[in-house]
Amino acid sequence: MFGQGVAGRAAQQQYNAQAAQAELAGRSQAIQYKTQAANILRNLNETIATITARAGGTGGVGGSAGALLRNVSGQGGAEYATSIDNATLALAGAQTQAAIYRYSGKVAKISSQIQMVGTAFAGIEKAMTLGAGGTNQGPNQQQPQQSNFQKYAFL
Repeated sequence: MFGQGVAGRAAQQQYNAQAAQAELAGRSQAIQYKTQAANILRNLNETIATITARAGGTGGVGGSAGALLRNVSGQGGAEYATSIDNATLALAGAQTQAAIYRYSGKVAKISSQIQMVGTAFAGIEKAMTLGAGGTNQGPNQQQPQQSNFQKYAFL
């Protein structure tokens, strides 16, 4: 009976460990996306510097070089935003998964406690049905019938 309570607590601890692992994995994935975003910005800066240098310096860049700069900046900005969004989603997904694991742990613990109480009541009911060693009769237990010999033995 008490083993059920211990098993429930163990299951809850296991779910809590899985929750911590899910959060850690989400943070790790978010770091990867943020690193990817930083690399995108670095590549964008290098590309802009190259285009500007080939276009003839630091003055206003017009014509095809200006169009190329706008195109590269737009694509780089979109890729950067996507990476940052992915990092945010990775963290949110990990937190949601961790919350599910923690809730499952609580359910496992409560379920084992309910099962433990049910087992205790089943044992009490069985003891009452069996008469608890012959001293008490359960509510649905019939009294044993006496034979005619036992009824009239005192005569």
